[in-house]
Amino acid sequence: AKVEEWFDGSSAVRTEATIILPTGAARRPDRVMTRDGKLSVLDFKFGEPSDEHIRQAADYRILLEEMGYAGVKSYLWYVEKDMIREA
Repeated sequence: AKVEEWFDGSSAVRTEATIILPTGAARRPDRVMTRDGKLSVLDFKFGEPSDEHIRQAADYRILLEEMGYAGVKSYLWYVEKDMIREA
């Protein structure tokens, strides 16, 4: 059901939107979606789940919260395994 929501056209979507850090470095989550005033970040992954993936998705959430967005959710979607993890 979650995946269907992400692609059913009910969210405003930005793909690979760049987040510029104060250091000048950039981060690019795969998909940032806004729906009913809530922001969700989705990163597509392939292969085996890892703690590094969780940290990466959590970093996206934290960065967006620091930019002033409230209630941000971040997800990893392991496409080949059809597995979703919240970070």
